[in-house]
Amino acid sequence: MGWLGLVMIFGSILRMDNTTAFPGWIAIIPTLGAALVLVSGSSASRPGPGVLLNLAPMQFLGSISYSWYLWHWPFVVVAMSLFGTGHDVPLGYGVGAVLLSLVPAWLSYQYVEQPTRRAGKKASTTATLHLGARCTLAGVTAGALLVVAAPVTAPQVDPTWATPSNVLAAQGLDGAKALAPDPAVSPAGAVVDDPGPATPSLGDLEADIPSYVPEGCRRGLEDPTVGQCLSGDPDGEFVMAVVGDSHAGQWTSALNQLGLVNGWRVVAMTKSSCPPIYETTDVGSDVASSCLAWNRDLSAAIDDLNPDLVLMSSAKYLSSGDEVIGNGLVASADRYTDDDTDVALIRDTPRPEENMGDCLLKNETTMSACAFDRAGGLSRSGTGHSVFAAQASGAGFIDLNEWICPQETCAPVIGGAVVYRDSNHVTNTYILTLQDALEGALLEYTK
Repeated sequence: MGWLGLVMIFGSILRMDNTTAFPGWIAIIPTLGAALVLVSGSSASRPGPGVLLNLAPMQFLGSISYSWYLWHWPFVVVAMSLFGTGHDVPLGYGVGAVLLSLVPAWLSYQYVEQPTRRAGKKASTTATLHLGARCTLAGVTAGALLVVAAPVTAPQVDPTWATPSNVLAAQGLDGAKALAPDPAVSPAGAVVDDPGPATPSLGDLEADIPSYVPEGCRRGLEDPTVGQCLSGDPDGEFVMAVVGDSHAGQWTSALNQLGLVNGWRVVAMTKSSCPPIYETTDVGSDVASSCLAWNRDLSAAIDDLNPDLVLMSSAKYLSSGDEVIGNGLVASADRYTDDDTDVALIRDTPRPEENMGDCLLKNETTMSACAFDRAGGLSRSGTGHSVFAAQASGAGFIDLNEWICPQETCAPVIGGAVVYRDSNHVTNTYILTLQDALEGALLEYTK
């Protein structure tokens, strides 16, 4: 029984990795293994696991195991941050971090845990239970008073966005800025197997999105009403409207930062899987009627807002031809352009061949396996954008893809930043590093 328990414990160590759903049902294996070892205890015969567990080093580790458990994790996290990729850390650094944490573990065991335990022996069992009950009651009471006195409400604050640019700069994260001054020949844009630590961590890619305030202002698939996400300088005289689907919305965090610096008021009006195509119903989806209604409401909202610049963008819609979507985009540009309002389309970004997060997690030290052909990526992106560029004579066309995929093969990581968070969206982290390029492209419209 004891040996079986040890096999279950050490087998779990060898078989579980960062793809294992934990905690979950599989947690019963090491837990049951530990229970079997405890049940076997010292009553096991001479060939039992006590032969191993009674050794002095094992007894030492057993004595400080709780302190070690408390101390090891901060050391592992630091090692992951300095030397790891995603949720992994090279074996040598991981073992080194755990062993290094033995020092504070022993110190806290020797000078905190043991003195506290010895002091407890001087008190009666009743006094000890009373003390524990009073501490528990104090904690519960404090929590209850906090809920009553300071209930959690939605704060009425200005918009906040994930990872401000000054924080990225403090982290030494360059992203697209590592490509300057000429992205096409910069070595930072080359595909490599192991680019080192990358931000965001590979397990958190899908969560690396712009934050919208208030909640729900970006409309879902079946909601035909227009919501407005306000950011940038709330008192800015230059008003910019950002319209389209999530591929337009992914630029809002950078536009927020630029708006704060340049005095732009940024109003994002976006809807999932709905390009800004006025009077066009064929978007290749089951929610075409919702998209058409939203575009009509959007047109009225833009008339009311009377912005200085309308920025449009959209993704790939597989069942709609370039002509259909392209002509719809041109019609929208014609509809919104007047003496007071300029219109520009941000060209969609190259689309990977698969979910980048899944691919990188499977190839953390061979990331070149997740690179993809630039020409192919552009052919899978932005339905109708080339038609718009050719036909929309009165509108602008902003192409920042030399900063996203500067070479013939698109690299998954550039300047320490992961470029894509899924199969088609750029990470918010990388978008924030594109601020200089985006600002340069917008200056002609904002002078």
